[in-house]
Amino acid sequence: MNDRPEIQFINGLMFKPPVKKDGTPLPDFIKTLGSIKVSEMIETLQNYAATTGNEWMNFDVKVSKSTGKWYASIDTWEPVKDQQYAEGIAKARDGIVPERAVEKPVDDFEDQQIPF
Repeated sequence: MNDRPEIQFINGLMFKPPVKKDGTPLPDFIKTLGSIKVSEMIETLQNYAATTGNEWMNFDVKVSKSTGKWYASIDTWEPVKDQQYAEGIAKARDGIVPERAVEKPVDDFEDQQIPF
């Protein structure tokens, strides 16, 4: 059984290794070459936003083990949220501040005691 999620490719977004057409490497500061097919990319982004409700699409640039080709895939990782995390988010959204955060510091000296 394979627990890895299915790869979701990004239509219209292509990457290539950082080499010239003759195979010589490009300077070290160039990490990859990329191309966007505008019509496909617009459609991909619109479909993604409509189906997920997300404004942002995170993606990874990967290299196929079998072919060596570079590709982009949608990053579908989601953190596992436990009960404590959920409660903390709920409190933050409700504007509830923990007691320790509202305690005032103890002022045990007079302003005249400050030497400046």
